[in-house]
Amino acid sequence: MMASMGFVAEVYHCLTWHHIIVVVGIVYLIKYLWVVARARETLPPGPFPYPIIGNPLGKIAHLSLTSFAKKYGDIMTIFIGTRPVVVISGVKRIRECLLKHSHAFAGRPDMFMLRLIEPPDLPGIATLQYCPHLKLYRKLTHAALRNFLTVKHNQHYFQEMASTEAKRLISRFSSKNGKPFCPGTDIVIALGDIALVTLCGSDNIE
Repeated sequence: MMASMGFVAEVYHCLTWHHIIVVVGIVYLIKYLWVVARARETLPPGPFPYPIIGNPLGKIAHLSLTSFAKKYGDIMTIFIGTRPVVVISGVKRIRECLLKHSHAFAGRPDMFMLRLIEPPDLPGIATLQYCPHLKLYRKLTHAALRNFLTVKHNQHYFQEMASTEAKRLISRFSSKNGKPFCPGTDIVIALGDIALVTLCGSDNIE
């Protein structure tokens, strides 16, 4: 017993941070390969992921997904980091999933960022899994928005706000001087301004 303890102590003293990093890296790689192998057995086909980063999609993600769909079909599996994600493309497949299997696709992924937004002991409409409570939350939210938007004063207010934001958006597009550009950022800014005005009364939050 004493000999074995001495051997462990000697090995411990011989270890360096380089050894520890290598061992941790090997353990992580083995675990990652096991997760990938299990996903490829039980989930639809897809491209083989890189460790840690998964399947990089580049700056224009939808073009990369379209390219993957041509090779692996309308239902495929990609890795976002270390998390396997099933991607569905094609109008027919999407319609089938959303209409015929809506309950199966109504849940929320268990993601760290979502847990930061809303604690697990007090979930809201953004993180709550599909259940009668989620249906009730949605119904109440839709009713509140409908009532808010159908009031005559609010209708006029939203028309003015949408008109103002549309003019800003046209101005941003005109500033490109006819050169090709991606309108995504400008559209997101426009929608964000509308959301800020709706919630806070101003799109300038300091």
